[in-house]
Amino acid sequence: EFRLNDLVTRLKKRSKIQFDIQGVLQLILTNSMLSPKSKLSLYNNQSSYEGFKKFDLHHIYRSLNFLAGHQDDIQKHLYEQQVQNNQLDIDVVFYDVTTFYFESVKQDELRDFGFSKDCKVNNVQVVFSMLVDGCGRPIGCDIHKGNTYEGHTLIRALDKIKSKYNIKQVVIVADKGMNSGSNLLAITEAGYDYIVSYRAKNAGKKLQDEIKDIGSYAITQQDELGNPSLSYKTIEYNHKIQQDKKSHVISSKLICSWSAKRAAKDRADRSRLIDRAEDMIENKSYKSTRGARKFLNVSIEDNVTLNEEKIEQASKWDGIYVIESSASNLNAEQVASAYHQLWVIEESFRILKSHFEARPMFHWTPERIIGHLTLSYIAFCFEREVEIRLKNAQTDEKISHGRIRKALDSMSNSIIDSGNQTIKVASKPNELAMIIMEQFHLNNSAIC
Repeated sequence: EFRLNDLVTRLKKRSKIQFDIQGVLQLILTNSMLSPKSKLSLYNNQSSYEGFKKFDLHHIYRSLNFLAGHQDDIQKHLYEQQVQNNQLDIDVVFYDVTTFYFESVKQDELRDFGFSKDCKVNNVQVVFSMLVDGCGRPIGCDIHKGNTYEGHTLIRALDKIKSKYNIKQVVIVADKGMNSGSNLLAITEAGYDYIVSYRAKNAGKKLQDEIKDIGSYAITQQDELGNPSLSYKTIEYNHKIQQDKKSHVISSKLICSWSAKRAAKDRADRSRLIDRAEDMIENKSYKSTRGARKFLNVSIEDNVTLNEEKIEQASKWDGIYVIESSASNLNAEQVASAYHQLWVIEESFRILKSHFEARPMFHWTPERIIGHLTLSYIAFCFEREVEIRLKNAQTDEKISHGRIRKALDSMSNSIIDSGNQTIKVASKPNELAMIIMEQFHLNNSAIC
């Protein structure tokens, strides 16, 4: 489907590799799809996979160097194959950043300490950014030094989609970590639009008052009692940005939404903070790492009280969320719907980390690290394709990555060697495995 062998054959001709790199890559990708384990463990258990000759351990490791050296070629090839098969929907793409940690404290040109998404503050890490389409199909990824601020990674992604992938028009959706003025300016100067979270509490007083005026919102949903449960408001907005001693203005709009469920959650969260603040007063302990201190008057330590004014001001934001968009062709509901699809890329990171066990990593050179993550990226491309094919088939089977792996694993043979003859006994594929074979135009003989 992805014609990866064709690409590897072409790339091998430009290298000095003499061993069967195609076979090794098929083996380690098979292992990633079925039972992720270390490369040493794979080497010791490679006989579990039928149809492969035995490879040397150093060939398995050298294949990671090969992947690292050609990561851009591989990503572009996978992208182009999906475009040719009309699989990608790139009108709106989703961008986010995560981290992969190591069981190590040794820093080098790639591994470093930084803000850890896995809360592994005492471990070195690398920063990993990725673009996906609305279905979760990966478009491209980048690997950055571990101390890179996530907001600074977007420029490389923009360069990739513009110069390497030649994507002319796209709306980039990203979370609040990407909504700096320099990033938004870079997106628009590249000819693209954006949808990002807006920091409403940092706006001027006049704009804040306009956002907090819930009475001016248009009600779009009501509960069973007829009370408003969801409402929207659009504010035309000129986003002023100072960069390189120059003033820039981006014409955008603020999509302000109010949700009854979000308002209830905000009230509950604030109530917990107030309870914690009252405990701090009672115990005369005013250190807090979770925000309760902001509701205290601590200017005179012997007479600390609750700051009722701040509590009242905070309550006026209950249920409000603001999204900024430069996409003039999308209405409020379309912008909100696109932003709420950010879970697609967050789920993609979870699959990479947990399902494919991409972390913690036990490779120590930049080339092996990049090769390992490139391998995980390819496997994720493959599995996402299987998942989407199954969902499009509208099967009664529940689709999850664990069930897909179990289905693939059911396509197995038992080989009995009696000395005089070798007998191969094929297991019966489960129901989901049969559907997978149907979707990819295979039949039972393919595994027997």
